[in-house]
Amino acid sequence: MKFSIIVNPVSRSGLKVFKKFSKIISDYGYEEEHFFTDRRGHAIEIVSKVKGDVILVAGGDGTLNEVVNGVIKYDVLLPIAPIFGGTGCDVARSLGIKSDPEERFREILSMDAKKVNPVKLITDERERYFVGVSDIGFGAMVAYRFDGLRRFGRLGYALGVMNSLYEIKPLKVSMRVDGRPYECEVILVAFAHSPFFGGGMKISPNSNITERKAKVIVVEYVNKMKFLMYFPRVYNGTHLKIKEVKEMDVKTLEVLTSGIPIECEGEFMGNTPATYELVEEVSLKFV
Repeated sequence: MKFSIIVNPVSRSGLKVFKKFSKIISDYGYEEEHFFTDRRGHAIEIVSKVKGDVILVAGGDGTLNEVVNGVIKYDVLLPIAPIFGGTGCDVARSLGIKSDPEERFREILSMDAKKVNPVKLITDERERYFVGVSDIGFGAMVAYRFDGLRRFGRLGYALGVMNSLYEIKPLKVSMRVDGRPYECEVILVAFAHSPFFGGGMKISPNSNITERKAKVIVVEYVNKMKFLMYFPRVYNGTHLKIKEVKEMDVKTLEVLTSGIPIECEGEFMGNTPATYELVEEVSLKFV
């Protein structure tokens, strides 16, 4: 068996975990090839060059998202193996994979694949696939600020949250949820195919990444004091008990309102309008 490792060298933890896995692969007597990304979007291109039997991703959710898009774009029929090597790693967390490198490698060797349907996100500017969570509003504001603070890791994300708190305001949003009209004032709307985002926040605790369904989580507008009081509950999923938080089963979501920032798996993706669709005819393999 040969392993193709895609490494984000900007992530210090990505480099660290790559070195550990490279040694483990050698110790087990397997072959490996590795590629280092040098710019945003590079991992998408790298996927077309891999010659291994499985793709290991040593990076965070952004790097993994690029690999997912590369696999779909180039029709690469290889399993994807995320490893904990970035700031968030929410998709890895949602898949329930082992964090210890030795245990994770044995898990990968079992080749017990989980099938995951991607979500297609379409905006006026681009088209993107993802398997975790994308949101409009507050989370995207945080992602935009975090982009310049990535060198600080989780501290940088926390700083992005605190900076964004000062700009919380009601966003009037017009949407169609599976074709049904929905209008409200919100802080955040998330299209969730998995439970976690933002480095461990359980935004959609009832989502299951391996199921052929998704959730829309709507956080209606509350004042800053209430938001600060409620915010910690997102880490254990109990925010769904708050009356201003709505949960809906969904396969498509159209956000009709213009000019609201969009975040997708930790990356700022531009602004609405946007369309989300769970793509049932495409199935990715994760090990």
